[in-house]
Amino acid sequence: MAESRERDRIARELHDGIGQVLVVARFRLGELREASAEKRDALMTEIDELLRDASRATRSTTFELGTPALRLGLHEAMLSMVERLNKFPGARFALDGNLPDLLWPDEVQAVLLRVTRELCVNVQRHAHARHAVLRLSSNATHICVLVSDDGVGIDPMQPLPRLSAHGGFGLHSAQAQVRALGGTLLLESGRGAGCTATVTLPLVVEPR
Repeated sequence: MAESRERDRIARELHDGIGQVLVVARFRLGELREASAEKRDALMTEIDELLRDASRATRSTTFELGTPALRLGLHEAMLSMVERLNKFPGARFALDGNLPDLLWPDEVQAVLLRVTRELCVNVQRHAHARHAVLRLSSNATHICVLVSDDGVGIDPMQPLPRLSAHGGFGLHSAQAQVRALGGTLLLESGRGAGCTATVTLPLVVEPR
């Protein structure tokens, strides 16, 4: 169900973002063919801006779909992710801490990477934050990945958003994937106090 919702979400973003921009660009190209010399410069400028928007949306969607290479280790993949995030407008991310070398299958490490990326992308899109920290730590039994921001946070008088199907793919699927690995995903926030998402996974992961 989570995978199906994710496919639906990506399809909507492709349609509403890239697809609609390209449709408008095609209309403007049609107008350009019939336009007078005075109007052509304005139309060409608008088409150029539309194509730039489509290019940015394509890079953003590609970033969400792609998984940085894990061949150099999970920590290096996390570092690469932060560097890529900082190329986009929004919160500036810093990476703090490290993770041990894990004997997890690449597929399991990719799940943790996708979940972490989803949490970071949520910060960029919704938190209105200036700064964010991706903190990595471990002990004898668990590893912890924490994503914290200085954004608008959530009203403490209201319950934290439930990680449910109504929240879209992001949190719902992230929680489902973390649970499948025997871990937890928790949110802590207060209005104007930012938000902290904490993923905890056992060092010995046996996917369910």
